Amino acid sequence: MIDQIIDQNGNEVFEKKSVFISSMDASDTREFNRIKIFGNEIWIFSHGKNVDNPKPIKRYDFCGNFLGTKIWEDGDYYE
Repeated sequence: MIDQIIDQNGNEVFEKKSVFISSMDASDTREFNRIKIFGNEIWIFSHGKNVDNPKPIKRYDFCGNFLGTKIWEDGDYYE
């Protein structure tokens, strides 16, 4: 799966590639990545079946520079 963010001029700002290879035995550790635009930042969520212990949100600016991480809070993913 390839998640991309394209600016209004058609230029690729950010790209995240994920490869999922799974069998019936290995499905328990599958992770999902999603991207959200929040203000002037790009947030990348990585989560799996363990919703009680999510990985931190990775934050980037619109130039693709890493800004740091953020701990999940209620509503971050859904709003």
